[in-house]
Amino acid sequence: MYPQDPECIYPFGVDPVWGRSKNNLQYVNSLKMKISVIIAIVHMTLGVIIKAFNSIYFRKRVDFYFEFIPQFIFLFLLFGYMDFLIVFKWLKYWP
Repeated sequence: MYPQDPECIYPFGVDPVWGRSKNNLQYVNSLKMKISVIIAIVHMTLGVIIKAFNSIYFRKRVDFYFEFIPQFIFLFLLFGYMDFLIVFKWLKYWP
């Protein structure tokens, strides 16, 4: 039903052969969880950036320096690195 070419690499999406495997549900749930984490980090980053624009607009320098900058550093040191590792694992060819 599916062509089994050993040189076939799917750069985007899920390989259709996973539909015939015994651990299909486990793989797809893991993929959905990783995508959800990436979307959540993007959403939190947008909220932190909007907070920075609000502190600049209302001229609250203390909020900008002591709230935005530590939140942004913490967000990208922990969760940004995790997202980087997820995407790196997807894009690297593992023979």
